[in-house]
Amino acid sequence: MAEGRIKGTAAREFLEWYRATLGEGDLRHRLAKAPTMSSLPNRDIGLAGCGVLASGWYDADDIHLLLDAIVRGRTETEIQRLVTVGIDAVIFPLMGLSGVTVSQVSCVIDGAPGCTHLVEWQ
Repeated sequence: MAEGRIKGTAAREFLEWYRATLGEGDLRHRLAKAPTMSSLPNRDIGLAGCGVLASGWYDADDIHLLLDAIVRGRTETEIQRLVTVGIDAVIFPLMGLSGVTVSQVSCVIDGAPGCTHLVEWQ
């Protein structure tokens, strides 16, 4: 699995965007199926960002598990769309980027053949 830590800012903003876009019920359902995560023990759907703190640092493995839970059961096309729209809505504004096109998003489903957790930028 991945090594390192990920700042909570992007994960928190993504979770808030997801809740506003796809609904609290869908987010609650997907997070309930997520495995236990050592650095994210309290995934409280009632809290902003589901308890993820913007100033916090989280194990990369836990953030990947969280994202895997969100995409699990979706088709590759649905995953591509979710990631592309999510990046446009959340990541680019946080980074102050404009005019960047996502050309490829690899599978992020844990254990999928060829899964690399890779985004290629154009």
